[in-house]
Amino acid sequence: LTRRLGFGDALIEKARGRFLRSVIKSENIDLVCSHSPRSDINCKEAVEKLSVPLVMIEHGIYSHYLFKKRKHLLKPLLSATEIVAVSDFCNKQMKSYIGAAAEVTTIYNGVEIEAPHSRAQVRKELGIGDGDIAFGFAARGRPKKGWQPAIDAFLKLKEERKEKTHLILVGGGHYVKELQEEYKNHKEIHFIGKVSNPAYYIDAVDVGLMLSTYQTEALSLIAIEFLMLGKPVIATNVGGVPEVFQTCDDSMYQLIDLKEDGSVDTGKLKDVMLSFTRQEKSLALDKAQVEPVLRKFSMDTCVQAYESLFQRMVHNKKQDPSQLIQ
Repeated sequence: LTRRLGFGDALIEKARGRFLRSVIKSENIDLVCSHSPRSDINCKEAVEKLSVPLVMIEHGIYSHYLFKKRKHLLKPLLSATEIVAVSDFCNKQMKSYIGAAAEVTTIYNGVEIEAPHSRAQVRKELGIGDGDIAFGFAARGRPKKGWQPAIDAFLKLKEERKEKTHLILVGGGHYVKELQEEYKNHKEIHFIGKVSNPAYYIDAVDVGLMLSTYQTEALSLIAIEFLMLGKPVIATNVGGVPEVFQTCDDSMYQLIDLKEDGSVDTGKLKDVMLSFTRQEKSLALDKAQVEPVLRKFSMDTCVQAYESLFQRMVHNKKQDPSQLIQ
């Protein structure tokens, strides 16, 4: 309505900020935490002239802006008391921009996932035999997430491998529907669509695929979920993705470098997929292999890190008699 009446975004943001400021003052809020560029602008406006710490969380959007040389969109960061990055990759990007203007801390996302024990059921539903190898892919329905490379490499793999092999694709959208129509006659390619419980289908795969071509991919939650469910992962070597595998042994993952043009080398991907199918031992990861991943990306670890950060910042504020809400 405000836009229809001709009010600019800046005026709208100021109004939102003033409202938030009134809430901060009336509720005597000690700290404000913001999770997106839009809310960063609102919160920046809200804490102006208040001695209230402002924490901004970098989930990868600002790193993408920086990569695209859209630095004017990063200005809200300069108002942060502290910035939390979800990976060391994002941490480094933020420090390259803001310098000493604010502290930057890395806190990895927490992932909660329970094994659905649905492997047998899903494989039966999809017609996947006990001895068949199934690769799994789950992502938003965007080309740069690697849908086409996953399909292309899989089809190349089928040309070289006589044994039954399957590809389970989880995710939806207009782009995915187009792919589904194009490959509807390939019975070993299973388009699941957008679902609320991707883990139910992930449990049925033998090897996970994470094929994003975003150079600034902050951290791959789907790769973490694959590992937590005991699945080895083939992933593109982009952004903060390698940090997912820092506690993993070599049998648990394989990273693939992008080509010079930023695309996935489907020939190389096919070769890596083929190497997993030729392993004599079970592809399933054991509990000891998965445990370090569970600890590093557990929700408890994440929550404790945020609580520690917030308590430190509030304590520092209260120690300084000048740091009082005006």
